[in-house]
Amino acid sequence: MSISKLTLGLIVAGGLFGCGPNADLVCDASPTAVTTEKVYNDVIKLQCLSCHGLPGTADARKAGDYQSLQVFTSSVVGAASPGYAPLKMVDTDKKLDNSTVWLKLLGDNTTGAGGKKTGPRMPEGGMLNATQLKLVKDWICSGAK
Repeated sequence: MSISKLTLGLIVAGGLFGCGPNADLVCDASPTAVTTEKVYNDVIKLQCLSCHGLPGTADARKAGDYQSLQVFTSSVVGAASPGYAPLKMVDTDKKLDNSTVWLKLLGDNTTGAGGKKTGPRMPEGGMLNATQLKLVKDWICSGAK
């Protein structure tokens, strides 16, 4: 069985233009600059605080209590990822495959750098919408500042 030139061209183009199987782990050439504050207000507050929120409640999880921008920033940006070493919670070197938060947003047991699987999808019972995912991706790809 031979591969036609058209089929081969589509395979190559898909890999080059972000349509390949690992497109979600590759930063866009020129990501939109997004601040940590924007991600916190538009994603974390809306989607994550029910599990990672209020300190001292039964729902506060070991990964961190994100009740404020300051706590979220210190717990996530550039921080080691508990249980998923050597991954970071969010890699400030613009590496999606080394950012546990991103990998867990993508789906159950997504494989990151070094073959590390990241467990269940976040948020539990659902997923972020496309706009929220793009915001988080651009934030990581612009250095998570």
